[in-house]
Amino acid sequence: MKGTGAFLIRHSEIKRIKTLAFDIFLYICGQKRPSITIT
Repeated sequence: MKGTGAFLIRHSEIKRIKTLAFDIFLYICGQKRPSITIT
């Protein structure tokens, strides 16, 4: 169970980083096309 817990934490970290990168990507796209707004 300990290994599984560590995997879940690492998975959530990767997911958070990917989400952050995607938010930055959408922000840059939003600067080019202000009509797109995603909250």
